[in-house]
Amino acid sequence: MAFDPKKPEDAKKIEKEKYLEEIRKALAGYEAGEDDFSNPSGNKEVKGRKTRSYKVFKEEEDSRFIPKTRYEKMCGFFENKFEVTVDEKTSEKLQKDIDFSGLIVTPKGVINSAVAVGIIIFIFSIALMFSLSVVDNMCISETGVDESGDVVYLCAKNMAMGPNPISQRVLPSGIRTIMLILGPIIGFLIFRYPQNRATVVRIKCGGDLVIGVLYIIVFLKNRPNLEGAIRFAVENTSGKFSDDLKKLLWDVENGKISSLDDALADYVMVWKDYNREFVDAIELIRSSMHEANPIRCENLLDKAMEFILRGTDDKMKHYARDLKMPITVIQGLGIMLPVMGMIIFPLVTTFMGDSMPNVAGYLLIGYDIMLPIIVYYFMKSIMEKRPTTKSAIDITNHPDAGQMNCYKLGNRNIVVWPFAVLVSLIIFALGIFVSFTFGGREIYMLSSPIFHSMFIIWGVATGFIVYYYLTSIQKIKIINELNDIDSEFEMALFSLGNRLSGGTPLELALIKAADDTKKMEISNLYRVSAKNMNNLNMTFKQSLFDPEYGALNYYPSKLVKTIMRSLTETLSKGTKAAANTMLVISEYLRQIRTTQEKIEDLLSDSVSSMKFQAFMLLPVISGVVVATAQVIMTMMLSITGAMNELMEESEGSAIGGSNPLEGMLPTESAVDPWFLQAVVGIYVVFILVLLGKFITRINSGDNPIEERMITWRLLIVGVIVYTVVLALVNGLFGGLILGAVSSIG
Repeated sequence: MAFDPKKPEDAKKIEKEKYLEEIRKALAGYEAGEDDFSNPSGNKEVKGRKTRSYKVFKEEEDSRFIPKTRYEKMCGFFENKFEVTVDEKTSEKLQKDIDFSGLIVTPKGVINSAVAVGIIIFIFSIALMFSLSVVDNMCISETGVDESGDVVYLCAKNMAMGPNPISQRVLPSGIRTIMLILGPIIGFLIFRYPQNRATVVRIKCGGDLVIGVLYIIVFLKNRPNLEGAIRFAVENTSGKFSDDLKKLLWDVENGKISSLDDALADYVMVWKDYNREFVDAIELIRSSMHEANPIRCENLLDKAMEFILRGTDDKMKHYARDLKMPITVIQGLGIMLPVMGMIIFPLVTTFMGDSMPNVAGYLLIGYDIMLPIIVYYFMKSIMEKRPTTKSAIDITNHPDAGQMNCYKLGNRNIVVWPFAVLVSLIIFALGIFVSFTFGGREIYMLSSPIFHSMFIIWGVATGFIVYYYLTSIQKIKIINELNDIDSEFEMALFSLGNRLSGGTPLELALIKAADDTKKMEISNLYRVSAKNMNNLNMTFKQSLFDPEYGALNYYPSKLVKTIMRSLTETLSKGTKAAANTMLVISEYLRQIRTTQEKIEDLLSDSVSSMKFQAFMLLPVISGVVVATAQVIMTMMLSITGAMNELMEESEGSAIGGSNPLEGMLPTESAVDPWFLQAVVGIYVVFILVLLGKFITRINSGDNPIEERMITWRLLIVGVIVYTVVLALVNGLFGGLILGAVSSIG
């Protein structure tokens, strides 16, 4: 029978052949590895090759299971060394935190590492104290008598070492106690690290959740396709949220999960106990996909955005309310009380110097090491609880930003920290030069040990200032520009959407919208786009995204690019649809901006209080305390000297004799005022650095560039105020006391 394409059965054969031919072409491309599919469902080796997208996915998946950090490598090392049994509930909770934080460890490895490190540090502490005790026993067995008749240890070979055992001088009782408990403390911190890490990751994801929901809703407003909306969110977000959504897509395409709707339903349960508003928003989005009525679908999407913004606002209200007490604790116990306590140390070291050896070492370790660590961890616990309300602006790919810890000079990234260290060393060297040149001479201020010790403070502070300034000054300008663009984009988008909704052609609407926003920087976005369309015959999409002439080349904002990319796709449905989408998105952006402004108002009192403490209160009180301590020491030394002179002049008379104050005021055991000033000054510098971090985290979240900018400003103002107050109080009251004492003499 002859083949007749007009017959239905023969026509079906033709269609079938065409369909099979298309499949053969697709398979040929698959075998060659030239496709860019996102579907790995057929990820089999064909002629020894795989698709490019599958290779990328496989590399990312394989890299996820390679330990990268020292913590992960340590847990991997101790995992199979021995067996520690814990209850099943603890192990499950630990595994949950490990999975969420993305650490490449196991509960067994974490527990074994905590126990092993704790025991190792404890044994080392015991061994060190035992070895010093052996040396003590050897010294005790070799005693002698000095010229005054006091018993000394001959093995010390130095009378200045005094009658205290070596272990008491090298490791005082306080240090030994710390060494004994250090092992268990570090072991506990190792055990709690996955939980702390999961908390940090969970809070950092807060801003990504808000912007991710926005992107999903924006896409669904244009095209009701859930898979496309998830892909759109993956492409335009980063961090754990983006990785999680990407994993959902791959699981669906691999057949591990039956549908993306079911995958989302399972995924949001991870956030059930931590971000309820995100769970509710996703549930509303899922419900909108099953809604046949377009108006009800729009309402559900609008409600989803409202839910997540309202939940963010409520969270921040609770956080701002709970922030008052921790800030009071930081102000009192972490800043004011330690500094005010420094005023009693001159008296303590004077009257109890013999019974408290190495008090200077206690001061240095306690105030400049232990206390800043305690304050930092207390601040850290507060900072980690702050809900993240917006994603930080990412400028890593900006051509003018340079690397994080570098200063961009031309096309080169100059590492900053060696230069900062060099500047500090130069100031230290200048201080040593001044001390040797003018020390011992009767020259006002230049011969003062207090003035010489100030070079230590200036050197440490200047090193931090140089480092923070050079690593932030270029980047903060870029961030401020992008912030301005994002804040203006809402109004610019509304203006363009309003013009299009009135029936104005796109080219003319761009010019009109540029005129409406002419006082804004972003108005040139529309002007350049209209110019490209009229003069270069480009489409709207080309006028924005052209690599050479595109208008968005001058506005490198991720938010603006993402929204405009979505709008260019919407224009295929007509200007009316695009206009409605622009108006809806501008309303969403307005709601987000309003929420951010509410949050800033809620935190304004706390932030202002911390800034006042950092800029004025801390340096003023520290300067007064150090100056007062110096005045007390000067007064005691002057009174003792005056009494000695009085006793010498009255020798042989009825009131003659030894100075009774020598036994009461053993000034030779007191800590020098210059050392006290150095300890307090370094403490002030460290606390100012911590306050810069704290203020930024409370006000803006995790923003390292802004954190460095605030910190170098705090250091400049704080150190200047501290220096001026110290000089004024010391010069005013010190001179008066010396005059009064000299008149007595």
